[in-house]
Amino acid sequence: QRGFRYAVEGAYELGRIATTAEASDLSAFAVAARVELETALPFHLTFGAKGAYASGDDGPLDANATRHAFDPIAPELHENHGAMDLYAWSNLIEAGAHVAARPSERTGVRVAYQLAAMAEPRGRWTTAALVPVGSAPTNDARLLGHELDLIFRIDPWDPLRIDAGYGLFVVGDAAKAILDEAGRAGSDLQHWAFLQATVRAP
Repeated sequence: QRGFRYAVEGAYELGRIATTAEASDLSAFAVAARVELETALPFHLTFGAKGAYASGDDGPLDANATRHAFDPIAPELHENHGAMDLYAWSNLIEAGAHVAARPSERTGVRVAYQLAAMAEPRGRWTTAALVPVGSAPTNDARLLGHELDLIFRIDPWDPLRIDAGYGLFVVGDAAKAILDEAGRAGSDLQHWAFLQATVRAP
C-alpha cells in the first residue's frame, strides 16, 4: 500500500559463551531501523533509507575477557545488509538508501546504496553467511566499503519468485587491511551477479 512504512529492531545479548577453553562473559547489542515512502507517482515509485549498528570486539581478547561482538545467530542472505552478502549484523556501522519501482503487480526493480564500516576497527569482519573474513590487529580504519545494488524481481506464478541482480563493491581501507592480513589482497572493486528462483509451498 502507498504511504509511509518503518521498522525498528534492537537486541541485547548477555550470558556466558564457551569460545575458548574457559567460558567468557558476553555483553553485546545491536540496533537497526529502516523507513520507506511509497508515493503516488507512476510505478509505485518508492524511496527508502536504513541504518544499523552492531557492537564488536576491539581485537583479540584474553580468555576471560568479556566479549562484545554481537552474534546475529542466523544468516541473512540478500535480505537486510546488501545483496552481495559481504557483511553481517556484527561489528557493523551501516547506512543506506534505495529507490524502488513496480511497473506491474508482478514485477519490480530496486537500486540501492550501502555504506558499511566497522564498529571496532581491530575486530572481526564477518559475511552475511556468518563466515569470518578475518581481522587486522593493527588496523585503525573503519570503512569496509561502498556497495551499489541493482535487483530485478518477477513473480510469474504465485508460488514462484525470480530475482536477478548485480552488485558493485568499492573496497574501503579497513577491508583492504583485513584482506592484506589474511594474504588475500585483491582488486579495489568487487563485482557480483546472481539469478535466484524461490518456490514457496502452499
